Amino acid sequence: FSIAHIGTMVKTRNPVKLWKVLRKLKELDSSFASQLEIKIVGSIDYSVRQSIEENQLTAMVSFINYVDHDVVIRYQKESQVLLLVLNDSKNARGILTGKFFEYMASGRPILCIGPEDGDAAAIIKETGVGEVCDFNDEEKMSRIILQWFAEFKEGRLMAHSHDIERYSRGALTKQLVTLLDRISK
Repeated sequence: FSIAHIGTMVKTRNPVKLWKVLRKLKELDSSFASQLEIKIVGSIDYSVRQSIEENQLTAMVSFINYVDHDVVIRYQKESQVLLLVLNDSKNARGILTGKFFEYMASGRPILCIGPEDGDAAAIIKETGVGEVCDFNDEEKMSRIILQWFAEFKEGRLMAHSHDIERYSRGALTKQLVTLLDRISK
């Protein structure tokens, strides 16, 4: 049961509560503990590594430095859950990273940790590509992870996405061209 984060994980993106939740689940369920794998692909802040160590998750984490884009796509498709952590900052509601759109295209469920009333949350809810948890909502994180783990064990874990094509580069570029045409007239 692999959870992957791909990209830079700075101090303001350190999902401290998630690490705590994963430690508790690991302690409560030996099956979960034996099957949990966390992949962190990209550069991370020292505080992230420290939080992982404090929660006794180091043995379950693969730290993978920079890799080519085609390898990143492979990691996304091989993982069961993709972790999207937004900056814990005042502007987090408006953050939509390029990684978010690649995650959507992967067909894997996205666990987004960030504001539940932000732009990413709205798209996730609209398209069904995953779930959103507030930075501090340990109960919801735990519930979602346990649900997805149960679906994984039954061989039926997948994103229940719909209408994601409207967020493809082509569709978004077409919208931008239409908008620019409209304002240039």
